[in-house]
Amino acid sequence: MTSSRPRSRRPQRTEAAGALSNDRSTAGSDHALTVLEFRRALEIVAARAASGEGKDGVLALRPIAGEAEARRELRRVGIVMDFLQERPGWTVPTAPPSARKVVEAEIRGAALDPSALSGVRAALAASRSLRATLRHAGVFAELATIAKALVALPDIEAKLDHAIGPDDEILDRSSPELGRIRHRMRTTKNRIVRRMTNFAQRLPKRLAVPNASVSVRDGRYVIPVRREGRGEVGGLVHDESRSGATLFIEPPVAIELTNELRSLERAEEREVRRVLALLTALLAPRADAIAGALDALARFDSLCARALTALAWGGSVPEISADARLRLVDGRHPFLVEGGRPVVPFTLSFDDEEHAVVVSGPNAGGKSVLLRATGLACALSRSGVVPPVGPGTSIPVFSDFFADMGDEQSIADSLSTFSAHLHNLADLLARADARSLVLLDELGAGTDPKEGGALACGVIEELAARGATVLASSHLGELKRLASPGSGIVNASLEFDQELMHPTYRFVKGRPGRSYGLTLARSSGLPRGVVERAQELLGEEETRLDELLTALQKREREAASLSDRLEIERARLSRMATELEGRDKKLRSFEKAAAGRARREARAMLLGARREIERVIRDLRREVRQDAGRLEEASRAARARVEKEAGRRSGEPELSGDGPLPRGTVPLTASDLPTLARGQELVLRANATRATVRSVRSDRVVVEIGGLRLDLALSELSVPTGTSRSRRS
Repeated sequence: MTSSRPRSRRPQRTEAAGALSNDRSTAGSDHALTVLEFRRALEIVAARAASGEGKDGVLALRPIAGEAEARRELRRVGIVMDFLQERPGWTVPTAPPSARKVVEAEIRGAALDPSALSGVRAALAASRSLRATLRHAGVFAELATIAKALVALPDIEAKLDHAIGPDDEILDRSSPELGRIRHRMRTTKNRIVRRMTNFAQRLPKRLAVPNASVSVRDGRYVIPVRREGRGEVGGLVHDESRSGATLFIEPPVAIELTNELRSLERAEEREVRRVLALLTALLAPRADAIAGALDALARFDSLCARALTALAWGGSVPEISADARLRLVDGRHPFLVEGGRPVVPFTLSFDDEEHAVVVSGPNAGGKSVLLRATGLACALSRSGVVPPVGPGTSIPVFSDFFADMGDEQSIADSLSTFSAHLHNLADLLARADARSLVLLDELGAGTDPKEGGALACGVIEELAARGATVLASSHLGELKRLASPGSGIVNASLEFDQELMHPTYRFVKGRPGRSYGLTLARSSGLPRGVVERAQELLGEEETRLDELLTALQKREREAASLSDRLEIERARLSRMATELEGRDKKLRSFEKAAAGRARREARAMLLGARREIERVIRDLRREVRQDAGRLEEASRAARARVEKEAGRRSGEPELSGDGPLPRGTVPLTASDLPTLARGQELVLRANATRATVRSVRSDRVVVEIGGLRLDLALSELSVPTGTSRSRRS
């Protein structure tokens, strides 16, 4: 009896492989998931998995009872959504099912077949690749339970690569002995073929078969010979033709070599077995780790399938919280989204103290789709699947799901439709509590309307009193009157366009919907008298209610249209404000740049003037030392040089003292000298530079320009218009 070493106990299916734990499962929840076609939704998701184990992991999903676990699973899906969006076209590395045989490596003396070893090699390559990708993407820590299980064993991977070929064959290089054996086998085969070919060519024509060649029968090499030559040729007959005229004979000249070849083949089998055993023993210490990596690959494949589906559905990760109120933003039914047709989204919310929403409206208006989409969104979210909902969606931690919808009659159980509904209602009333989601489609149908309506009211009031979250649809008028302050019950409807006579599927909370039964009957061609009589029988109160709802719906459409126009206008004004702000920023930037440029130019001009003054001072001192009588002449020359330099640096044309006046000024004359005061502003005629009066002499004025003082003649200055002197002139 073969003994085996102890091996770790590993579950057949782990959380990492895709099956999520469910601490609590009820018959009510199972029935609701069946009614909601939860399995079909999972099949849509599973179709996007890359491996069979990834698909199995998705199909094994069930609503998770734990809040933290459900939130964590959705967060992981969201991380993978971001991961995939940054890597368009990236595919999940996978391993073949044969890799699962790695667990057999722990059995002492075991030898995995080449297919299993090749599968393990693929699994190691996939694990190494995904591990490196997750590290590079920076999500290794966020997906730690998966990432840490991935292994990188390059040495083992290299040895498997060295020994096993792409078609799962054991290569000659896997061992020196195997290489020698196979070389001898090839040599022996060639010798057999040459010897038998020569033998066949020497056969008499009466015995030979035209175009005969060496072939193999039952692992033995043979040549075709006519039946009558059997005794003459000798050897062993291994086969014959359909007609029996030709025999396939192994001649005596080949028997010895063929026996040698068979011996070599047996030696090859033994050596291959030895190589496989060595490779298997190499895997044995890491078998558990490799199996864990396979689980992690399947788990990540499941996450990728869910992430790809969420991206295809345009879904956003919802908030899961025990304290949350149910709120679905831009919800859509996944089956409709998969159909590729435009889907009108709905926003459904339960405010504080609201426990039941009763949806009414015409047939084919979308009520059943709304209920099923809501139930699937909640069930999928709690199972780690992001449903087709928008940002801002929040889902409570429901412990149970209950649903009663559609025709559930059972011939096998002798139950009518109404009886089947009663059976479901009895079951959910026995189980539902404040942590239950209850979906009731066409509640009260299948029996007398008054009795059905009364029963429906009683059921909804009871569930609302328990604090359950209830979404119900009905045509019955009694349910429309249930909503009242403090009851926890509110009305809602799916809008119907009365003018176009088709549903808009827009969900409206706060008012009941009309059934439009008589309106549709009138438009479908029923006799006018029949419809009018039905209107009379309907009663004045119901007629007034319909008229009120019609008027209310019209006003809501008008308000919605006005709101849309206002939103368009608001968007236009916002764009204009943005454009003006941009222009203002550009203008301020231009002004700032211009001011800076002006400051730099003024500084350059003053520095240049200062350097010129210093040169002038040096020249004046030299002139004074040489000839004191030439002082006045040197001063005038110096002033001219300074003015010339200032004009050059300011970029203005050089003007003589009696040249044209700067714009907005009048000449300064001797009669103006008595009126000049310290601090008064004058203008240089040479370059229109502003100067401030510091002192006045008999025929000259000392002015200051940017900290520099100049002694100028009257002809070199002008007076700005608007001063007292210019007004007198």
